[in-house]
Amino acid sequence: MFRPVRHEGRILVDGGIANPVPFDLLEGKADILIAIDVVGSPVHDRRAKPNSLDLVFGASQIMMQSIIALKLQQGRPQILLRPPVSHFRALDFLKVDRVMAETASIKDELKQAVGAAVERFEKDAA
Repeated sequence: MFRPVRHEGRILVDGGIANPVPFDLLEGKADILIAIDVVGSPVHDRRAKPNSLDLVFGASQIMMQSIIALKLQQGRPQILLRPPVSHFRALDFLKVDRVMAETASIKDELKQAVGAAVERFEKDAA
């Protein structure tokens, strides 16, 4: 989706395809891990034939969800949220106001999950 960038003699690419929700990189480095899966799943308007970009994007979503599922079998963050983002496209993050408005409902879920995780952490630490 994004062009590679040259930085300090290295070529960097978006790592989201290989590790879409990289909570595992912080395991053991934080008391409470919060992972937010914004990959979504393919959504298709059954009235229209998908174009090549739709197919590539949908296949990428399926692949990323498979990676996430395998990672969750090996370990889980204390909090995992999946906001309703499936109907957004890859570059819709540029429409930040719309994305934020349509995913606002997850704020309460996050607040409750953080409160419960902090209680568990404090109980375990005591």
